Amino acid sequence: MTTPHVLVQLIDAAVEQDAANEPPFRDHLGGSMIGEKCERKLVYSFRWAKAPAFSGRILRLFNRGHLEEFRFVSYLRRIGAQVEEFSERLMYHPESDSYFTEPYDQLEPTEVTADDVSDDPKHVDRATAQGITRKQWRILDVDGHFGGSLDGKAYGVPGMPDLEEKILTEFKTHNTKSFVELSNKGVAEAKPIHYVQMQIYMHKTGIKRALYMAVNKNDDDLYCEWVEYDPAMGPPLLEKAARVIHAKKLPKRIGSNASWFDCKWCDYKTVCHFNEPMLRHCRSCAHSTPVAEGKWRCDLWQSIIPVDSIPLGCDSYTPITD
Repeated sequence: MTTPHVLVQLIDAAVEQDAANEPPFRDHLGGSMIGEKCERKLVYSFRWAKAPAFSGRILRLFNRGHLEEFRFVSYLRRIGAQVEEFSERLMYHPESDSYFTEPYDQLEPTEVTADDVSDDPKHVDRATAQGITRKQWRILDVDGHFGGSLDGKAYGVPGMPDLEEKILTEFKTHNTKSFVELSNKGVAEAKPIHYVQMQIYMHKTGIKRALYMAVNKNDDDLYCEWVEYDPAMGPPLLEKAARVIHAKKLPKRIGSNASWFDCKWCDYKTVCHFNEPMLRHCRSCAHSTPVAEGKWRCDLWQSIIPVDSIPLGCDSYTPITD
């Protein structure tokens, strides 16, 4: 009989295999990262300097954060709020027993006989099994190279002065130490990256208020905080994103050595401080330039780089350097 310890190993191996079948990199600089202090780290990430390597346990931990989003949405709906997790409704057409999607800002259904089943888990699961999925709310900027996905939008949240006002929702999980600090200091001080993420999302969507909801993974304690839009923050953040995306050289290091506080746990420490070579492909090459519509151009060959060729590079590869 298989021992429990072996079962854990098998589960983690399966999770790792699932991750190996997914693209290792995102094709844009994420809004969830733009609050990072170190611009060199952001350039490394955007340029795909090093492939992420996470154990099955860490991958399961990441997935738990995604799974918690369903619970947060359920809590809000339970107290009367209307939550739009996606930018599209899920519609069901009884006569043909089929599903389709339509934008939330399309006030009237395409077909009058179709029912909005966006909040019905059974219909959502059935539609997903048929390959019908809804798009997330997204922001894009800097020629399509900077973007992010919103956890959702909501209105009718109890306590709001205007129940018709649409707000941004942001859901996060914390361990006990992080949760206590959040509870004592608030999100802007305790988790500035999360705060900045909400600010850039509000700036791009025109939303003026966000609801930050967090859960302590150890005891299920909840924390909620209203975050007001700060119009002074958006433009500098977009300038920072453009600076990172169009950087032709690596920015200065934030720390003088690998034991520096901000460098100690950085995923790019070995590349930044110990001369580990960056992965060899077009994005880490000094000859490549991000251009409009999220595309990349080779300055050497004077042409747009085909998407399938970007991970391959060529014999003229020259790594981006300081």
